[in-house]
Amino acid sequence: MTKNEDYLAHMQAKRTMLPEFFRECAIPFCYLGAIGAYNTSGANLYSDYCHLTPAGSELVADRMHTVLYPRIKATLTAHTIN
Repeated sequence: MTKNEDYLAHMQAKRTMLPEFFRECAIPFCYLGAIGAYNTSGANLYSDYCHLTPAGSELVADRMHTVLYPRIKATLTAHTIN
């Protein structure tokens, strides 16, 4: 196995572990490597093989907001002193 193949296998193993790790920690997991599935506008999401365009960044921000906002709001509400 080449060094590059070893690295790719290592990264794939990590990606495979993350959803279960997040689930065990009760943290929502959203695999952003598949953001194209949420692209309904047809816009280019990447400027190259890994860097997002502004449209791609907006899509990632929207996905993160959907996952994070309810958790942040619940935490802040739980800690609000009346």
